Formats: sequence, structure tokens, C-alpha cells
Amino acid sequence: MVGKGDGNDVVVIRRNGLGSQVQSGDSDKDPVDVRERVRFVLQEMLSCLVAEPSQTTVRVSVGSKTTLYEIDTVSADFGRIVGSKGRTIESMRCLVAAMCGSAGFRAVLQIKDEARFVRKT
Repeated sequence: MVGKGDGNDVVVIRRNGLGSQVQSGDSDKDPVDVRERVRFVLQEMLSCLVAEPSQTTVRVSVGSKTTLYEIDTVSADFGRIVGSKGRTIESMRCLVAAMCGSAGFRAVLQIKDEARFVRKT
């Protein structure tokens, strides 16, 4: 439900019967809130993609100019996250950059120890 008024409107998002609240208005641009919402969105996307959601985590590191979102997963799920020709991970990177950019800060999405998944020829 979306209300109109003083800028402190509340939007309730329902998924599988569970509710979470996100406040709109000035708090939409609060970097701490945005970082947490981006982490939540990433975690939800990943849980739909991977075979082992309990083995996949998103870690957030805040630097002086850039926020790093780091995905840690098991090797069996790496291909699902990367997708065909890297399209899935690139799409997620685009979404993260757009969500954080609208709040006024830069963000990067990486897969932890990505080199461990690359086959050596």
C-alpha cells in the first residue's frame, strides 16, 4: 500500500506471505539503507538462481568511495550465477550500479575468488 503525504510514506512489499517494510522519502537516499536493500535484493535473486541458497552469501564492504558487494558460493553454483556468456552476472552488476548510483554512491559486484572457478588449460 502506498500513501501520499509528508514524504514518510510506507511501501509494504509482500513475498510468499512474508512482509517487509521499506520507507520512502528522504530515507530512500540514505546510503546505509540503500546498501542493505541492495544486499537483500541480491540475496533474493541468488536464492532463486542457485541450487544451494544456504551456501551462497553476499558480503558488503564499504570503502571511501566505493561499496563492494561480494558473492561467495560453492563451485557447483558458479555457472548459474555467471550465466551464458556472463550475461546473468553482468545484468546483476548493472542493477547494483543503478540502484546505488541513484542514491549517490558507486558500487561494484564481484564473485569471491573468481579465479578458483576458472579451468586451467
